[in-house]
Amino acid sequence: MRAFLVVALCWTLTGCVVMRSGGIESGPEQFMFEVRPGSGPGPDADALVEGHGQSPEDADHLATVATPLGDLTIVEFTDQGGPCRGMLIGDAFGSVGCAAPGGDLGPSAPPDGLLVTGVGQIDDWAMVEIEAGENVASVVATAEDGRVYRSDLFDGLGVIIYPAERGELSIQAMDASATPLGAPVVSDPVGGPVPEP
Repeated sequence: MRAFLVVALCWTLTGCVVMRSGGIESGPEQFMFEVRPGSGPGPDADALVEGHGQSPEDADHLATVATPLGDLTIVEFTDQGGPCRGMLIGDAFGSVGCAAPGGDLGPSAPPDGLLVTGVGQIDDWAMVEIEAGENVASVVATAEDGRVYRSDLFDGLGVIIYPAERGELSIQAMDASATPLGAPVVSDPVGGPVPEP
């Protein structure tokens, strides 16, 4: 049984970023988040979402992103009559967002737009989930302490996992030629430095 604790924000879907603290193996900080194609539909995809819904079916493993906490898988499936999308890292950390029965998980961001759809924390790491419009190819994110991260996107989806002590991110959308699109958006400070009393 997975022991998840809901800690953060619910945005355009009914999903939330969730976490479990303690004991996760982590690697070194990374500054580029590249997307690899997933394995598609089938038993491997079904196994990824087991335990994340009462009756998952038709799972499709869309993509995988290497992170300091392990591979994050992006998978879509059906649960309780509605489409769901999960961003999962093993049993330790992830998020699942589901539309209402009969609803759609279609993009919420305008063509040049960028949304932060979830923010959460596990141990000393913060995770920021991003949704972007069709003209956005990648993002550049600058933490409060000046550290810069980059993420390419898959079907308008992206993720950045970084040390929480670096604070919130200012995230700039970029088109395919690395030209900025619109104004940066700021992530929620969940996981940022805790002020001294």
